[in-house]
Amino acid sequence: MDAQSGPSRSWGFAGAVLVCGVLGLAAAVFAGGARRPPAYALNSTLIYRCEIGGVVFVILYFVVVLTRLASYGRTPTSIGASGAKLPQLPHALLSDALAGYQTVAARLDELPDQIIDEMAALRHRVEALEQAPPAEREHGQ
Repeated sequence: MDAQSGPSRSWGFAGAVLVCGVLGLAAAVFAGGARRPPAYALNSTLIYRCEIGGVVFVILYFVVVLTRLASYGRTPTSIGASGAKLPQLPHALLSDALAGYQTVAARLDELPDQIIDEMAALRHRVEALEQAPPAEREHGQ
């Protein structure tokens, strides 16, 4: 498993989302308090701070998701009311990936048989060495 796939990459994304949450919480805690919170925050300082933290989190999360998509070469082509549109992967790329997967799967299917054959050959060699007289065992090594 290389450095660009598997668990390490997933933990990196989870860590980035955690950082977004921490920064959102910090923004809520350290938000400059107005003398009187706005009416859309129900005149509550707590709700006002939660709104600020939530907005900071959502913006940072959006940036992290776009960065992750860009690392896979899939940046949105447009973002609108119906959501983000991602480019479709070319059919040739998907076909190549499927062919590579099938090749690897075929090799993995053959591997147990090869291991069994190698183990049988080693077992025969050990049996032959055990049955040989002691003088031949020392020279056989």
